[in-house]
Amino acid sequence: SALKQKAAPSAVAAWDVELVATGMAVDAERRSYIELFSKEFTAIARQLLDLDANCTYLSGWPEDQEFAEALANSERRDRTYGATQVGPHRAELKLEIESLKARHRVSRGQQKLMGTALILAQSRLVAGMLDRRVVLLVDEPRAELDEQRLGLLMEALQEAPAQVFLTGLEPGGLPGTGDARVFHVKPGGTIPETAE
Repeated sequence: SALKQKAAPSAVAAWDVELVATGMAVDAERRSYIELFSKEFTAIARQLLDLDANCTYLSGWPEDQEFAEALANSERRDRTYGATQVGPHRAELKLEIESLKARHRVSRGQQKLMGTALILAQSRLVAGMLDRRVVLLVDEPRAELDEQRLGLLMEALQEAPAQVFLTGLEPGGLPGTGDARVFHVKPGGTIPETAE
C-alpha cells in the first residue's frame, strides 16, 4: 500500500523487518511441506505418466540471495511498479518432466494427468496429516485420455485415501466403477439408479 501510494522511502522501509521475518517463516514452512509433497507427486506422476516428473519450489526471490538482500535490491523496481516484486507472494512450483519444463513437454492429456498427480499428492498428505479420508470431485475423467491412461487414472483414484465423486455428461462416459452408486441428475431432483 505504501508503494502504491508512492510514500516516502522510510514509510516503505518500516515494513521490511516484519515482511522479511514473516516471509522467511512462510518460506520455511513451504519448503518443509514441499519436501514431502514432491516425493508423493513424483511417485504418482510416474504411475500415471510413466515419466520422471519433478516438482521444485521456487521461493519468490533469487536462490543465491537472502530475502532481505533481494528485497533491498528490488527497491527501485518496487517503486516503479508500485508493488513488492520479490517475496513469498511470488513463490511458485516448477514442474519438470525428464528435466525439461513440463509445459514444453506434455500433451493436453498429460497436462490433465500432471494436474491430477498434484491433487492426488496433496490429498495423500492431507489425509495422512488429518488421519481421515478426503473428498475428491472428478469431472469428466474420460476427457482427453486414451483407454490406457484412463485405466491408470481410475487405479490411482481407487488407491487414494478419499471418497471419490465422478461426474460426466453421458451415463456411458464414466469408466467402470465397481460397486459404486450411480446417480442421474435431472432437472428438479436426483434419482438413484442401480449400481454399475
